[in-house]
Amino acid sequence: MEMLKKWVGKKCSVQFDLPHTEWPIPGFPAHVFIDGVEMPLIKMRSIHAGEPMWINAKFIKSIVLF
Repeated sequence: MEMLKKWVGKKCSVQFDLPHTEWPIPGFPAHVFIDGVEMPLIKMRSIHAGEPMWINAKFIKSIVLF
């Protein structure tokens, strides 16, 4: 996950590993901008709207740069 520091400011597709609250529906990733990385936390915000939030990397199933 150290490589994520290079991705700050980039658009990504993220699939979370949160079985009770998968975003937005199971199997479909969130599209976000990476705003910061302070492992194990990653600051991200939706490409659509909303405030940025810090997410623990252990709750990320996959992350792919657009």
